[in-house]
Amino acid sequence: MLLARFYPRVGGTEQQALYLAKELVNKGHRVFVCTQRFSTKLKKFELIGEVPVHRLFSLGRGRIASLSFMFCSIMFLVKKRNHYQIIHVHLASSPAITAVILGKLLQKKVIVKFGASREFGDIHTSEQRFIGKLKLEILKKYADCFIAPSKEIKEEMIQFGFSVKKVFTIPNGVDIHKFFPVTPERKSTIREKLELKYPRIVTFVGRLTKQKGLDFLIRGWRKICTNTFEIHLLLIGDGEERNNIENLIAQLKIQNMVHLLGNRHNIVDLLQASDIFILPSLAEGLSNALLEAMSCSLPVIATNIGGTAEIIENRTNGVLIELNSINQLYEGIIALTTNPELSSTLGRNARNTVKENYSIEKITQSYISLYEKVCK
Repeated sequence: MLLARFYPRVGGTEQQALYLAKELVNKGHRVFVCTQRFSTKLKKFELIGEVPVHRLFSLGRGRIASLSFMFCSIMFLVKKRNHYQIIHVHLASSPAITAVILGKLLQKKVIVKFGASREFGDIHTSEQRFIGKLKLEILKKYADCFIAPSKEIKEEMIQFGFSVKKVFTIPNGVDIHKFFPVTPERKSTIREKLELKYPRIVTFVGRLTKQKGLDFLIRGWRKICTNTFEIHLLLIGDGEERNNIENLIAQLKIQNMVHLLGNRHNIVDLLQASDIFILPSLAEGLSNALLEAMSCSLPVIATNIGGTAEIIENRTNGVLIELNSINQLYEGIIALTTNPELSSTLGRNARNTVKENYSIEKITQSYISLYEKVCK
């Protein structure tokens, strides 16, 4: 597996790569990860859950870092050429070009997974520059196959000119044994431990970026605060929009009802302590945080976009709202907080949806079938 960032950087891409690598090892397959050593404090080599991780040298930042990592990964993977059959690249970034070069040089199979959709996805962001378009054309011609985690991403790829026969839809997966529902008594215990002394808790988990639609969520929260003082919003994560979000919260004078917790390692506890999960994104492939919340039997409210709309059936296993609709956001929150039976039903159905279709065990089996097909 080849990707620019890996654990301890834990975004959606990195999390999925780690989930998949661990499960492949559990099933008896040989896997190793090749990534950048973005800090000298990190080991050049370590085992993470029995997955060998090699961190290679990269110089500086931006394009220089990409080029130096490309050179080092080519050298490293040429040296390790007898230890793998497939190069699986996570995201259609510069490591994907490395992979196709090695694929032709060493006769290895190359699989590239695309991420996100719409204006934040690999297709759209690459189309904005000549070098990006060139990269897509190279991948389209020389990679063996591609993974789209949602139908929307697959449609974008085909529209750009990728062969229908080479694009496979495999959604993201979740560890349903790690993310699971708890009893009301256990929820109370977790809240006491975390010192969350709020009657009702709505939680967002993710990067604080424009893609996540958090300005809309914060503005909508003002209306909720005007009509009830019992619901608190937790924002878990960090990113370039943090200062803007803090300023907006202060401007709307809702500091007492919205709490920025930053990056946290106890995501399971925070989800299990929550009453509702919310995902106001403007674009998504298939959100890890959404799957994790559903696996914990949380009723979810999410925007009607991309992979989100493919997993949630409105008012069956969650609530879908239209982009930037403050009224629908408000109505969804009120419906779930005033109707415990509806909230419980949606949460239970959410858990069943994930167990039946999105467990990492099932997703890994889909990848194994694809690997076998590609190698044949």
